[in-house]
Amino acid sequence: MGRIGPWRPEGWPGFEIGWPLRTGHWGRGYATEAVNQCIRYAFTTLDRPHVISLIHPDNVRSIRVAERVRERLEGETTILRPDNSVLQYGLSRDEWRRRA
Repeated sequence: MGRIGPWRPEGWPGFEIGWPLRTGHWGRGYATEAVNQCIRYAFTTLDRPHVISLIHPDNVRSIRVAERVRERLEGETTILRPDNSVLQYGLSRDEWRRRA
């Protein structure tokens, strides 16, 4: 099905909530529901002050998921290679609490 959850590989720009799913599982709300729970877990149990999601600029579906879970565009960054530019969406714990 895929993987949804937090991770922070070495050299990553922040504590990321990611949601790579196989295409057969898109459009069913799995990502939005699971990401909301991962964000809650990151803020309440792991005591993280901020979470991010790194998304390829052409990945409109993932951008919509980020927006549905109330992340906002914070800018662009590169990961893994200098030519791999991605959008960085993010949400702070304070923003999350205000919008809950």
